[in-house]
Amino acid sequence: MSKLLFIDGGWHSGEAGERPITDPATGQTVGMCPIASDAQIDAALASAERGFAIWRATSALERSNIL
Repeated sequence: MSKLLFIDGGWHSGEAGERPITDPATGQTVGMCPIASDAQIDAALASAERGFAIWRATSALERSNIL
């Protein structure tokens, strides 16, 4: 199963490769984590900024109903 990044409403492969996830107790590799490219990080930040503008304009009552 391929590990994916969720960016701007969609799933994407990490364009900068993968890095191992190591169990600190055993030192064993337990999985792999995708690494986002600089362009993917920029896209994620732009998406978060757009989302925050919408969330900021949402009333406290609407936010509490969503949460």
